[in-house]
Amino acid sequence: MISKKEIDNLVKNIISKNVIKKQVLVFDLPSEYLGSKTKTQIKKDTIQEIRTLGSNLDVSAIRTARKKFYSVLHKVGYKTLLGWVIREGADLNELHKVISELNTLVANNHTTRKLQIVEVWLPTDFLIQEIQKDIEKLGMDYRAVRQKIKEAKNKVTLVKKLQYQLSSLEEEITNLENEMRFLKQ
Repeated sequence: MISKKEIDNLVKNIISKNVIKKQVLVFDLPSEYLGSKTKTQIKKDTIQEIRTLGSNLDVSAIRTARKKFYSVLHKVGYKTLLGWVIREGADLNELHKVISELNTLVANNHTTRKLQIVEVWLPTDFLIQEIQKDIEKLGMDYRAVRQKIKEAKNKVTLVKKLQYQLSSLEEEITNLENEMRFLKQ
């Protein structure tokens, strides 16, 4: 008969090979339209929509924080069907600052929406598949940007912008490849 300790060791061994503990960012991102009201007016040939934003909203602050949030998020994590998974060894200081900023903006508008990082056990095969999908998509984006650079040879500012975009894509692909290598260990 197998002892409870042997069963526990067997389960731990199976789990350690098939799943991994990861941090996942869970959120319902606040919108600048939170608490807004929309009124539609129809006149002969035109439809006019009038949107009244919520009373305490700082629209530009929310938009700026959201842009910063996604910029940082792409540096420290990768998107999966489950949500954004934080890469192994990623520096989360900047992400925590942006999360705090967004949570403060949301708290000021009396809503329960929050952004937080939770730890979960995920199948490594699932994560590897998701990373491979991301790498394929980023590879297509990379090739598209390179093509735009070739077409915009005489437009210096556009070429510089595209080269920056290219380097960002290269960095993100490298980070995802490193994460995949870590998961395959």
